[in-house]
Amino acid sequence: NYAGTVDLAFDVSSLGLGSDTAYKLLVDADGVFASGATEIPGVFAAGIVTFTGVSLTSTDFFTLANSDFSIVSTGVTNDWHLPTTWSCGCIPTLGSDVSILAAHNVFINGQNAQTGGLTIDGSLTFNASDTLQINGDLTNNNTISAGTGAFHFTGASLAQNINGTVQMYSMIVDNSLGLTINNSLSVQGWLNIISGTLTTNNALTLQSNSTGTAAFYRPDAGDISGDYTVERFLDEGESYYLLAPVVSGGDLEDWNQEFEMQGFTGTEWPGGISSVYYYDQNNISTSYYDVYTVPTNTLDILDPKVGYEIYVGNDSKATGTRTIDISGTPVLGNVSYTCPHLVKTGNPTDDGWSLITNPYPAPLKWWTVTKSANYDAAYVKRNTGARQSINNLWTLGSGEAFWVHSNPGGTTLDFFSIYAGFDKDITDTYNLKTTTSLEDPVLDIKLSYTHNNLAEVNYTYLGFSDDATDAKDNGLDAYKLNNIYTDKPNLSTTNNGNLMEINMLSMNNSSIIPVNIITEYPSAIMKNYTLGFENVQDLLENNKILVLEDRDLNVFIDLTQDTTYSFSMMDSITQPRFFLHTSSPLTVSSNDVSCYGANDGKLLADGFSNDSKNYTWRNVVNNVIATSSGVTG
Repeated sequence: NYAGTVDLAFDVSSLGLGSDTAYKLLVDADGVFASGATEIPGVFAAGIVTFTGVSLTSTDFFTLANSDFSIVSTGVTNDWHLPTTWSCGCIPTLGSDVSILAAHNVFINGQNAQTGGLTIDGSLTFNASDTLQINGDLTNNNTISAGTGAFHFTGASLAQNINGTVQMYSMIVDNSLGLTINNSLSVQGWLNIISGTLTTNNALTLQSNSTGTAAFYRPDAGDISGDYTVERFLDEGESYYLLAPVVSGGDLEDWNQEFEMQGFTGTEWPGGISSVYYYDQNNISTSYYDVYTVPTNTLDILDPKVGYEIYVGNDSKATGTRTIDISGTPVLGNVSYTCPHLVKTGNPTDDGWSLITNPYPAPLKWWTVTKSANYDAAYVKRNTGARQSINNLWTLGSGEAFWVHSNPGGTTLDFFSIYAGFDKDITDTYNLKTTTSLEDPVLDIKLSYTHNNLAEVNYTYLGFSDDATDAKDNGLDAYKLNNIYTDKPNLSTTNNGNLMEINMLSMNNSSIIPVNIITEYPSAIMKNYTLGFENVQDLLENNKILVLEDRDLNVFIDLTQDTTYSFSMMDSITQPRFFLHTSSPLTVSSNDVSCYGANDGKLLADGFSNDSKNYTWRNVVNNVIATSSGVTG
């Protein structure tokens, strides 16, 4: 056991603990500094605290402390990162207990900040996407302007609390001892729980408005104790919406507080046609439409895996845009869906439909969902009422329900919480989104028309792929679903008697394909339409010839570029008037070289007909490698 005296110096220029004149060295034999420790005052100069002639033994413990860790705003300056803003003449750190006094506005601007506890009697403003790391409790008695910043809770040795009414943009919880909301907390951006449990006391709201919808990043088991409220902003006016409950234990009455419902017990108008439906394949007797099932009561507890098709119109509660909300227990961890194919009508296009949900309050890429072998396709709703198939790059929004079609045998879909919020984008476009381009050459066909003096468009797609057959192919083709509004036209092509939204055919297909324009419940009047054909050049470059036939007018149009064709037609016509003639003028094959270094490989093109042709051969980077002129066949 040795004893002696030493001089100690600490650089606190960038890590102040409190007042410059209140630094102390605590020396203790057992390392429990809270009791029995010897306090030695220090001398502060130019960011250095010095202790001279300190007596120590080889078994002593020592630490730096500050008896004045409470820091208050001065009002002299406003920038968090200026020493003149604080009573200590320093910049707060994780060891500071900070108070922003009444009438003082402190802003965090352009760099991250730290504090121990924080009490706000004045105001705190985030001027940018900065992060405030908090090691203690947060108490708000006045105003927080959250901007796009984040509160990062990282209590080192104690559980933390949020007191008062607090509105944040994003919140990160990384405290194994947990964080408790005692009054009211709203989050507009991301909720990210890295470690520990967030105890909500049923006082947490994930907000939604025109700028976006709050998202729970990777919600996992144990992340949250208690209920929360999840909002969804509706911006399509009077329309049918596909809504997902997002929580367990919620009921329709929550939504009924934001818009009127009708057709069942508890609604404003219990009689008449229902405005709310879920989908139950067991109810099919003769028609696909039999599966639309009416709830029994607004107090029915909702299954977060069941989607709802709901009409929201202008009513006594709101007109135009509105925000709806639902409260309940968060859906945490992985979620599995069984989507059966019950043979009811015997028609594979009518049987096998399920209306399910994105279970998480977060955007989710469709490619992250695993699908068993009998999965056929999924569909969302557009703001025009049209139903649109989605591919793997589609993003499902928070609170969004969607359709899944399963082939005979049914399918299982598995959602993984680790992918919730995968691309960290919470911008809401919901049903205003468009399809992602397909990799194979595809002709985009659109029908433009006017409905209630508004211009609208309905789409169908005709493509060609080496992976396709000329029958319906799972994962490539998609049935056409009629518009929710039965007086609007539906555009499709035909494949073996089925109406198709996406119709992918074999690459060398040559056929005559009907183009259908069908209104489910027509008005029997003449209407004006325009057919548009886009992406024509891509098909021409992939060995396709396209000809549009109008059989009413006996007109044939070679599609050599993107083309529009306007016409008038009774909306009650159900037989196809238009046909697309497709052909592949060339058969291209190759013979590989016999061995490495040989020059006996061949590319062969057969044009069949005996007319004269000019050929240009290009490599993969589009450079011309050969030309042939005046070749017959």
